[in-house]
Amino acid sequence: MQYQYRTLSRGGASLMEQLRQEFGQRAVARHVCVCQLRVYGRKPLAPLSNSTQHDADKKKSEDRPFFSDQIFVHSKLMLVDDESVIIGSNNLNDRSLIGDRDSELGAIISGASVVKKLRLKLWLEHLGISSQDFASSPELVATLDNPASEQAFSLWRQRAELNTKIFEKVFPSIPSNNIRTWAEFQQILADDSKVVGGAHRNSQDMQLEHAEAELKVEGGAWASLPSPSWFLSR
Repeated sequence: MQYQYRTLSRGGASLMEQLRQEFGQRAVARHVCVCQLRVYGRKPLAPLSNSTQHDADKKKSEDRPFFSDQIFVHSKLMLVDDESVIIGSNNLNDRSLIGDRDSELGAIISGASVVKKLRLKLWLEHLGISSQDFASSPELVATLDNPASEQAFSLWRQRAELNTKIFEKVFPSIPSNNIRTWAEFQQILADDSKVVGGAHRNSQDMQLEHAEAELKVEGGAWASLPSPSWFLSR
């Protein structure tokens, strides 16, 4: 995590810091948004040999807590001007790029109709917008038709910020800009949600039906959240 932050946003030589030095904070804030993907669900029932007991437990499925975890996708994708897309497996390091270590695979696809269709599919998925809702909304179509527009970027940021508020409320222990020190993080883990197998449990102070209602506002199987650049920064 330390190296990820030093690469992205901390330490003086990170990507975001160099962009701010070159173009200014306001320009970077208007054009760059680094997000993460999270997913949530209920903890699965443990398999039981006693079918009667298992059926009884199924009826209590609404009593199972919610968990959230970050989604890690190994493949990398770059969309350029709705004209070209690069999809590959390599990382920006010696193992991937020197050529005599890890085996990697990449592909370049050109063609406006194909690339734009792929972008829209990914954007709708990450924004939690169904294809039916998109097709029936001329305003949404016009907004997402131009990915470089102020309207499209605002939609993305607003949805990501809403998702952040919802997930931080339901899952207080997820990495957050509200958690600046290791002591604060340990206190949250001790007092509220517990991390089980890497997944974060919903707040014990929140009734499950309230947690479910909050999460339904987000929409979509995945949630895009801004990367918490100040998490454990002190």
